[in-house]
Amino acid sequence: MLRLYNDKLSTKGEGVFTMGVVSFIFAPLSSLSPKAQEIKSEARNNIESEIAAGKYAPSLIEQYKIIFDRFDQVPSCEIIGFPGYYGGNSAQCLFDAIVDV
Repeated sequence: MLRLYNDKLSTKGEGVFTMGVVSFIFAPLSSLSPKAQEIKSEARNNIESEIAAGKYAPSLIEQYKIIFDRFDQVPSCEIIGFPGYYGGNSAQCLFDAIVDV
């Protein structure tokens, strides 16, 4: 039913099927925050203490080691811009940024 509703809307250039990702940004955290070093250090310390406490499977520990080795070499943040309507009576297009640190 929802599919049929959105199919009708899309013929008018409206609805969920006419929306899409409008931008991608892959960037190092240091280009997005002056607190990048502090954020990375805190994350690393938290994860290392949890590793020491035995909270992670060996495979996940290896994955974290790879991430730590590459922290400063590759972009560590993804920001995705997506236009959409989010509740209320607002008729303007809003952008939602999803940040993966």
